[in-house]
Amino acid sequence: MPTIGEAIKEAHALYKSKDVSAQDLRYLAMVNEGFEEPIDVLFAKDKEMKKYALFMEQAKRLSNNEPVEYIVGTASFLRHNLKVSKDVLIPRGETEELVSLVSERVGDYYDPRNYLVVADIGTGSGCIPIGIHDSFPNWLLLASDISKRALEVAKSNFEKEGVHVQTFCGDALKPYIENK
Repeated sequence: MPTIGEAIKEAHALYKSKDVSAQDLRYLAMVNEGFEEPIDVLFAKDKEMKKYALFMEQAKRLSNNEPVEYIVGTASFLRHNLKVSKDVLIPRGETEELVSLVSERVGDYYDPRNYLVVADIGTGSGCIPIGIHDSFPNWLLLASDISKRALEVAKSNFEKEGVHVQTFCGDALKPYIENK
C-alpha cells in the first residue's frame, strides 16, 4: 500500500489534466483516513493509506466533475458538518453569509430570547434553519421541500444537530397553508 502522500501525488498526476485539485484530494484523504483537520493529512503523509482503493475510486469521481461534498456525503456550513446527497444542493458560502447577516441584523433590533416563526421553503439540507437556530434557539423553525428525499436529508441533519424543526413536504407555500 502506498503512503498517504504517495497516493495523493499519484491521483493528482493521473487526473491533473481534468482539473482535480490537490486540495480536494487531501480532503478525500482526510475523510477516508479519519482525520479531523486538513493539516493532519500533511503530518501523516508518510503513513500507509488504509483505504487506497476507495480513495482512487473517489479521485476518479472527482475527475468526472462530481463535487467532493457529494462524494464524501458531507458539507461544512458555519460550524456544522451536514449530510448532503445528490437530492439536495450543497450549502454555499453565500448562504452562510446570508444566515450570518440575518442573524446579525435581526439581533440588532430583536431580543433573541423572544419568539418568532421562520419558514424555510425548499430547505434542501436544512442548513438555513440550523444556522438560524445557532443565533435564535427560541424561534419556531419550519422547513418544507417538494422532495421527500431532500426532506429526509434535512431531518437527518436536524436530528444530528439537535435542532427542532417542524417539516412539511410540498410545493412552495402550499404545505404551510394546509397546516396552519
